[in-house]
Amino acid sequence: MKEILFRDADSLLGCERNGDGVYFTGESQARLSIDADTAGYYSFVFGCDLVYGDAWHDVTVTGPDGTSIENRVGFCKARRETHAYLYLFQGKNTIEMKGVYGNGTFYRICWSDEPAPLPYAVSPTYEIYYHDSPRTLRIHLLHYDRKPREIRWEGGRLPFETRPSQAEEILQGDAMIRSELGLSPEALAVLPVGKHQLEVVLDDGRALPYQLTVEERDEQAPFEILNFNVHHGNSTLLSLPNGKHLLIDSAKEECAKDIVLPYLERKGIGVDYYLLTHFHDDHNGMLEEILAQNGIKQPDVAEVEASLTGKASERYRYLAQYGYLDSRMLRPFDRLDQIWDLGGVEITVLNSRLDESGHSTIDMTDENNSSTSLAVEYEGFRYHHAADNYANVEERMMGLWEARGDKTFLKCDYFYANHHFHGSVSDEFIRYINPEAVFVSAQAAVYARAAYTTVYREGVERCDYPNKRLKDTLLSCEVGSARIKVFGGGKWSYMCIDDLSQI
Repeated sequence: MKEILFRDADSLLGCERNGDGVYFTGESQARLSIDADTAGYYSFVFGCDLVYGDAWHDVTVTGPDGTSIENRVGFCKARRETHAYLYLFQGKNTIEMKGVYGNGTFYRICWSDEPAPLPYAVSPTYEIYYHDSPRTLRIHLLHYDRKPREIRWEGGRLPFETRPSQAEEILQGDAMIRSELGLSPEALAVLPVGKHQLEVVLDDGRALPYQLTVEERDEQAPFEILNFNVHHGNSTLLSLPNGKHLLIDSAKEECAKDIVLPYLERKGIGVDYYLLTHFHDDHNGMLEEILAQNGIKQPDVAEVEASLTGKASERYRYLAQYGYLDSRMLRPFDRLDQIWDLGGVEITVLNSRLDESGHSTIDMTDENNSSTSLAVEYEGFRYHHAADNYANVEERMMGLWEARGDKTFLKCDYFYANHHFHGSVSDEFIRYINPEAVFVSAQAAVYARAAYTTVYREGVERCDYPNKRLKDTLLSCEVGSARIKVFGGGKWSYMCIDDLSQI
């Protein structure tokens, strides 16, 4: 690896030298020069020490002819080194880093001696398709400087279309390394029922596996979960075995109005229960309208708070009269299925605004850490809904359940990731719960959040840990919405939906 120190940069603006490094803020700029014998993507390591949390800064690479590529790189306090792949032009490159968010001391930039092996990937890696419910399958392709050549299956080639990434607010450096491939219902009609191992083949002959299960009929499962693609926000619909519906959050107002409510109206779905995980505007869109339309009344908060230190059964009886709950009314270990009729689905509160005793707060300084996270179980299937908690709450939950002598309760099959993978995330916690699939409700900004790019990808996705089950990471900005079907007896599946009008 080659190395250049920030203190030896060609120019520094708005920076203060800090020992062996340079103190960088959202107003700082640094310009450095790097030579490359060969054009291509190089592996970079930024050495830094943040003051708190995370940071992200713009890193622009300009080649000898003045052509520039704009990138954004995320950093976090939990890691002193941040890895990134950046394109270098042949000859002299100017690297300009401009502060965007966050403060810390930056020491050095290291980069590989030659273009690096790259982590080409498709997402999702697993998909299911129903012949009686045709839809276009979208495959997100991370291809860097390669292009897709063909999609193969056992019977030959499948025709496909290519379009630029549709991720909202995507930056130039991310957009040029990503594409979306589309398999139309006409292309998929030739596939017989069964499991197929498809391959997305790049122009250098590299083949990326894509597993597709084809079934004839899209049958309603007893229990279904729909994670809406609502950009930087959260909204999830639980369709319960007894025909009732529980809505967890309703995203921002514009997403509630344009995505969530139109889907409910088109499918003729009434909301029986509404759970608000916390009071941020990317979770409570159109809340009053949804409650009014469905005749849902809210409990008296003062009366609930007065009962929080008493017996749970008495509070449950009071709350059962209402179809609305929020983080002020719940404490860890509460059971929503003992408040509402959830048709055999068990829901346990893992975290909320109050601690397990019901009379002291966990972290009133941050609404995200006060948000209600849940463990959902049905017939052996386990789903973890993490709301907007940060790493310290995840670590606290591990301690709480271990203290109760139950080291397996937090284990899950499917994990709805915390806070759009912004802020902080505990890779230890995700390895601990050991999911098969992780869904992240996020915009393209997630590509510059170290919680995702560094802590999760290096500490979970690319990490070899005991009994690892992870097979898919589903970013909503790449795959759209996700629908989980739970049949019981350990049988469950998920499918990604680019356009909700197709289901």
